[in-house]
Amino acid sequence: MAKKSFKDASAAAVQKFLNLSPSPTAEDAGELLVAEEQQLASAQALPIKTKSLGAEAPPLKEKYIDKYRMTLVIKQELKAYLDVITRLEGCSITQYINQLVEKDYKVRNDDYQIGVKLFKAKV
Repeated sequence: MAKKSFKDASAAAVQKFLNLSPSPTAEDAGELLVAEEQQLASAQALPIKTKSLGAEAPPLKEKYIDKYRMTLVIKQELKAYLDVITRLEGCSITQYINQLVEKDYKVRNDDYQIGVKLFKAKV
């Protein structure tokens, strides 16, 4: 199959080959602009949502003052387990781990109190 050359082809032949419609005329462009302006004029204006001026968001430090962030290294099998269990429970991995720690805290509270005294930990 011969390679097509467009050097000698006219613009109409190139458009036909590329299956393009002819370029819009100035009248067509004007009609399109008028139609767009009419659509914009008929559209209802939506109110702009603004934040209420009364209550400001707390600074970032105050927002997260009672939370602690940590990075965990978890085996791949345990990560897969967490993914499945958290989907079954309908919670995030963080929420699931927090629930586990809270349950363990309730069970081992006496050991925790002894450890606090022994290690002089700040609670």
